[in-house]
Amino acid sequence: ATPTLDEVTLAQELVHAYQFRNFALQLPRDPTDDEIRGLLALVEGDANLVDRLYERRCDGAWECVGSFATDDGSADRGDGGGADGNSGLHMGLYLLNFFPYAEGEDLVRETRRRGGWDAVMDLYDDPPRSSEQVIHTEKGGRDPPEDVTVPDVAEDPWRRVRRSDGGSTTTVGEAGLATMFMYTAYDDRPGEVIPRSTFLNLENGSVNATDPIDYDLNYSAGWAGDALAAYERPNGSTGFVWRITWDDDREAREFAEGYRALLSYHDGTDRGSYWRLHGDFGGAYAIDVNGRTVTIVQAPSREA
Repeated sequence: ATPTLDEVTLAQELVHAYQFRNFALQLPRDPTDDEIRGLLALVEGDANLVDRLYERRCDGAWECVGSFATDDGSADRGDGGGADGNSGLHMGLYLLNFFPYAEGEDLVRETRRRGGWDAVMDLYDDPPRSSEQVIHTEKGGRDPPEDVTVPDVAEDPWRRVRRSDGGSTTTVGEAGLATMFMYTAYDDRPGEVIPRSTFLNLENGSVNATDPIDYDLNYSAGWAGDALAAYERPNGSTGFVWRITWDDDREAREFAEGYRALLSYHDGTDRGSYWRLHGDFGGAYAIDVNGRTVTIVQAPSREA
């Protein structure tokens, strides 16, 4: 009945208003999902950093309006308050959607440290082209994602699923790959592929509000590009072909090792030429490693 907005949150939203009024945000033509994720990291990271700097003034020199923290101690901007897994959220989706906030602020903070606000402004003319360039700030502008294609060689009755924009593939990106492994640390089964200590930055037992999550993981680092094509049959069954390129052969083999660990975690059975899974991720999975390219094919059965 009486909604309120504290001053720090207002500061962040005014940053967004300024961004969209004054900056011509540069996106490539037909951007991939991962390119959009890289741009969001800049947009949200810039606003988050200003928000945090504003909050420090409110804790000191300024007298500000409103309460700046939620009951769990994380600011309203969302600082990973659910990253300990106690929020009841779907942690896989939470970790993926939280990426622009978690790593974007680091990107803007490091850019500002090196070149001041002018360098941050320059990012809007040349934003990150992938989540990889956000996770690894040293790659910004120097390591563009590779264009990966998945030839459509499926036979009837399989048909490739089309996106609403007409496209036929999606790009998962390094952030999505990292999330895929991190999610196992919050599932109900034991033996996670990546323990929380690998990616949560803790201080005195709590998640660091300034730098809560590190998406730089051994299984997903070295990503160079990917494309995932989904397929369906008239009977409602689905499958996918996912092709991922890596910086070198070693990175490709390391990812394949991690993906096999993921299949094993989900009670998969290695049957030599393919893996068999039951349950939510049920079906047959084939993994092919060819140099620095990994191709994963999934369908309801080996024959399919």
